[in-house]
Amino acid sequence: EKDNGIYYAMNKGLEKANGKYILFLNGGDALHNEHVLQRIFSGFTTEKDFPDIIYGECMFVDRNRKQLGIRSDLRKNPLPEKLHYYSFLQGSNVTHQCFIIKRSIAPFYNLNYRFSSDLDWMLNGIKLAKSIQKTDIIISDFVLGDTSEQNKYSSLWERFSILKSHYGWFKALKGHLQMIFR
Repeated sequence: EKDNGIYYAMNKGLEKANGKYILFLNGGDALHNEHVLQRIFSGFTTEKDFPDIIYGECMFVDRNRKQLGIRSDLRKNPLPEKLHYYSFLQGSNVTHQCFIIKRSIAPFYNLNYRFSSDLDWMLNGIKLAKSIQKTDIIISDFVLGDTSEQNKYSSLWERFSILKSHYGWFKALKGHLQMIFR
C-alpha cells in the first residue's frame, strides 16, 4: 500500500510486532549470520537478565555483499563500552541495525525527519531504558549507500537538528565540530 516513507513503514511494523524485542533491518541489510540472535540471547537465563537494549557492531558491506570492514574501524568511531544518552554527541557510534530494544519500551519514529529519524528513535529508546548491554557479536551487515548516504548533507543537517532538540544548540554544535575534526 502507499505509505509516507520508511519511518512510516517502520512505525507500522512497531504496531504489528508481537515479539519481546525489536530490530530493524533496512532493504539489503541482513543479520551477520544465521546464529547471531541465538548467540546473543543464549546468555540470558532469567527474565531479569534480559536488558532493555542490546547493542553491538555491524559489518559494512557493498551492494554485492562484499565485506568492507567493521563500522567502528572504517568510521574511526569505536563502539562505546557503555552506551548512554550522551554517547551520540561523539558521532553515530551505533547503527539502528545493531540496536535491539525491548518492544515494551520501543518508541515510534518521528515522521518529521526524513533521513535520520533512527537517531532520534535510539535516543528516545535510551531515555526509556533501565538496562543497556553491549555484545561483542557482530549483529548485522549494513549496506553502504543507503538513503542517508545518498542524501548526506540533508541527513547531516537533520542529524544536527535532532541533536539540538535533545542536547541543546551548544552541545550539538560542539559534537558536530568534534566529528568534523576527527
